[in-house]
Amino acid sequence: MSRELKSTLIGMAVPVVGVLAGIVLLGGSNVRILGFPVVFAWLFAWMPITSLCLHRAWRIDRVVLDEEVDA
Repeated sequence: MSRELKSTLIGMAVPVVGVLAGIVLLGGSNVRILGFPVVFAWLFAWMPITSLCLHRAWRIDRVVLDEEVDA
């Protein structure tokens, strides 16, 4: 798998799948965390996770850009 594809998958696909899977799986749940439906807790949890995924994708992409500059 190329680094560019890996960067795209980590930066975009992982957060989208994580958020959508949580909405689908937890949307009908009546469980509450601190008075909020569990799906909200899931979405709030994915905010920093998405930032970490974007950071990791940027780091991978930066390596690709550095290699292109050196070539």
